[in-house]
Amino acid sequence: IPLVNQWQHFIRGTYVTGVEPGNASMLGRAWNRKHGYLQHIQPGEVREFHLEIGVLDGAEEIAEFESKV
Repeated sequence: IPLVNQWQHFIRGTYVTGVEPGNASMLGRAWNRKHGYLQHIQPGEVREFHLEIGVLDGAEEIAEFESKV
């Protein structure tokens, strides 16, 4: 997955965080074209991606994960 878009909405009573994998940034076509993210998928073309999301609990788990990447 080329990009993951993350956004937040912090209005009282509607606290939301979005983590959205995608093939382009939410910054628009011009930005994506300039930075090489604008892609075209041909009719019938298939692209597959694998995404795994997890939670790290505490500094120790974060440090352990960081040592692996």
